Amino acid sequence: MTWIDVPSLAVERIAQRYELRRPGLLRYSDSSFAGELGLDDDGFVVRYPGLAERVHPPLRDNRP
Repeated sequence: MTWIDVPSLAVERIAQRYELRRPGLLRYSDSSFAGELGLDDDGFVVRYPGLAERVHPPLRDNRP
């Protein structure tokens, strides 16, 4: 896998490992980080500890 650093845009090759722990939970590790990523039913990452978490916008009432 290739990692592109921001803002320097330096490109680095990184060995990564992915292991499915159970539906909805993936163990990720590389040389500098290891953690469990939360997945939705379609396999998209919804929780990446220390980096990002999916949020849902509030529902709007569109009634006249």
